[in-house]
Amino acid sequence: MNNIIKSKSNKYFSLIKKLSIKKYRKQEGLFIIEGIKLIDEAIKNKKNIELIAFNSSFLEKNPSFITEKISKYKYFVFEDDLFFNLTEMKSPEGMLGLVSIDDEKEVNNDRVLLLDGLKDPGNLGTIIRSCDAFDFRDIVLINDCCDPYNSKVIRSSMGSIFRVNIKEADINFIKELKDKGYSLYSSSLDKKGQKPVLDKKIILTIGSESHGVSDEVYDITDFFLKIKMCGSIDSLNAGVAASILMHDIYENNLIV
Repeated sequence: MNNIIKSKSNKYFSLIKKLSIKKYRKQEGLFIIEGIKLIDEAIKNKKNIELIAFNSSFLEKNPSFITEKISKYKYFVFEDDLFFNLTEMKSPEGMLGLVSIDDEKEVNNDRVLLLDGLKDPGNLGTIIRSCDAFDFRDIVLINDCCDPYNSKVIRSSMGSIFRVNIKEADINFIKELKDKGYSLYSSSLDKKGQKPVLDKKIILTIGSESHGVSDEVYDITDFFLKIKMCGSIDSLNAGVAASILMHDIYENNLIV
């Protein structure tokens, strides 16, 4: 196998390495995906893949992979030890890709998920996956949520990141959506609202793991939602709570 990259001074090594940092992802408009599953999902969803990188062992074990799967993409092969400097996975499959961050699209679906100060990337990845499952195609992030292109978010989303529209905004944008006919729903442990009307456009809010929904969102909320629980449990992981509420909205089976 010829032209295996062996030096950390290689420009593609440097590019991939710096994309582990949020400010460089924004600057370059790229994020990293790892493994066959995510590469396949990116191809299937017609995403702009800037390049694909392999370690030499992967191609030795899968000699026909390039001709069968990715012959039309720019690709590079890294020496095994060098590749392990690029991955955050404990047992990497030996391939990763750089994908362009999509331009934000207009928020116009009937179901919108609002994440208010959510910090945990594992929760965000889970929530993105559930949005894909329950037809919440627009996700709005306010109040300094974690970066949706963090590698843990990408892995946790299992490819659903490619099928949703993610927009970073502020409370004024939510007010604009309400002016366009959306009703705002917020999860709450201690407030109870009237029976929600689910035949209208809705925004479902999930708050931060430590502080819940912010006061600025509470102040403009139309309906407060609770998840009925038994025993001594009084709260759920944000990813679990979001998934349950999205499912109940999808099935038109909300409890208040």
